[in-house]
Amino acid sequence: MGLLNYYFSEADWLTAGLAVFIPLWVIILIIAHAVLKKKNKNFGVWRVMCFVPLLLCVVHFLIRRFRGDGAIQTMAQFYGAVYIAAVITALWQFFAKRRHGHRITAVITLLSTVIALLATSIYALTVNMANYTLMNYEESFSGVIDTLKEKYVLEQWKEIDFDDLETKLMPQVKKAQEENDPVGYYAALTELQYYMSDGHVGVYSHKPEWSHEAAERLAGDDHGFSMFTLDNGDTIAVLTDKESEAYKSGIHEGTVITKWNGEDIDTAKASVKCIYPDMTFPVKENEERFKAAFLAGKGGEQVEVTFLDENGDQKTAMVKSSGSYARRLSRVGIKLSASKDYDSPEEMMNDNFTAKMISDDCGYLLINCESYDNIKDITCIFTGEYPEITELVRKKLDDMKAQGMKKLIIDIRNNAGGMDEISGAVTALFTDEKLYINGMGKVVNGEYKHIYKHYLDPDGTYKDMPVVVLTNYMCASAGDGLAYDLSRCPNVTTMGITQPCGVNQFTGGYIKTSDNEITFAYPDSLSLDEDGQIFIDTNADRISRDPVDVKIPVTADAAKIIFGDSEKDYELDYALEYLSQK
Repeated sequence: MGLLNYYFSEADWLTAGLAVFIPLWVIILIIAHAVLKKKNKNFGVWRVMCFVPLLLCVVHFLIRRFRGDGAIQTMAQFYGAVYIAAVITALWQFFAKRRHGHRITAVITLLSTVIALLATSIYALTVNMANYTLMNYEESFSGVIDTLKEKYVLEQWKEIDFDDLETKLMPQVKKAQEENDPVGYYAALTELQYYMSDGHVGVYSHKPEWSHEAAERLAGDDHGFSMFTLDNGDTIAVLTDKESEAYKSGIHEGTVITKWNGEDIDTAKASVKCIYPDMTFPVKENEERFKAAFLAGKGGEQVEVTFLDENGDQKTAMVKSSGSYARRLSRVGIKLSASKDYDSPEEMMNDNFTAKMISDDCGYLLINCESYDNIKDITCIFTGEYPEITELVRKKLDDMKAQGMKKLIIDIRNNAGGMDEISGAVTALFTDEKLYINGMGKVVNGEYKHIYKHYLDPDGTYKDMPVVVLTNYMCASAGDGLAYDLSRCPNVTTMGITQPCGVNQFTGGYIKTSDNEITFAYPDSLSLDEDGQIFIDTNADRISRDPVDVKIPVTADAAKIIFGDSEKDYELDYALEYLSQK
């Protein structure tokens, strides 16, 4: 009951009430129709009664629209099922006098309202919406800060001073207000996201061009190449443009860069903040991996670059900008994540849990999110179990074992998260211990208290098989949880060039801001470990609490593979070689 009590305290009762009312009203209409038909009465009033749900939905829409709770597409997503059920109920009156048609349409109408109730209840019970869309940028930004101070669950854990952040960022917001610049406002919210160091905090817009332009502003100027720091400390040029001025000056792929605008390269990198849409670094070590790449966009339209030529001699060149650095910076992220570019969520889901043999004795299992079946994904929150996933993965592993599999690579790079119960269901195959998986919590008198605890049901079928789990900085939320769960199995080794994202709290907080086109999202529910402390998420020190067992080294030769045009997967090849030696 603790979970239900928690959600009920945060419920959108206006929407929930509407969703409950409509199926009850349809039941009343069914009874009223039977009575009127038996007494051979006129159906005029009954027909009017069919329009009541639709009328209430219009009122609901106007209230929500006036309050600015979302653009049309957002409202359709959250409230569409109820609105459609109301329309079906209104159309039902056309079948009032048909003997068989009325019965069929009555069943269809009732089913549609029940489906709407179930679908809308998920939103009404889990989404925590704040609205500042009728305010200007300055007012709405202060509203964002006020909401985060009240409801952001990690403020104390991460030691965030929201008043200080408001003071720091308000000049940018005021400038955006004065210039009527929504992109500037978007960029300010993106910087707020950066300072919160939380992979579950996000800034989203219904206008992709705003995000695109904000990325161009924040990325800086393209000087014809990007940079990356190797494990030995050298910072080298990568993704060089052979047509660029930099290339003609002698800066080629792998060239060692020693100074940036006259400043030692390590000193210059240290002051860089990696602020960019859709990229967050809760783990400080992960951000360090990207600082050289972000520095490559700094310096303005012309920078002085000092580097080592092919003979090891130090040279300096003045390099001009050729436009926005956003595209090249994004390519660094893509190359480092070895990510596949999916055209849609459906395409990504089709790849989820795919398995194949990648050598004579090594199997490969891809898990790109912890999602499988919409209904079961929700019900598993209450049961804490997902046996269907255990059986699904078992069958795939059994099939590969029949083909000669003696070792396995599980690829969770770029894992988008989902349900931690799926993580537990997968991990169950690799352990014979009853391991703690996750638990929701809340703050009571300044202390964290569990609402529930979930443990996996151990299976252990593959507890003796050598397994490598590939992860990276884009493996987040339940993906982060899966990396953590599997790392506790003695036969499993986690590895990656970067650490997992470092985030595992429950999402559900949304703030609608000015123009009703920008949404600021944040976690509003606690995920706790077995001892009742914050689970996985980094605290103020930003040190990974879900570290990999093996860091995949990046040498000069490795960088050529990672950032080159080859289709080789350096991390996957490294994992395969690691298993062959083991």
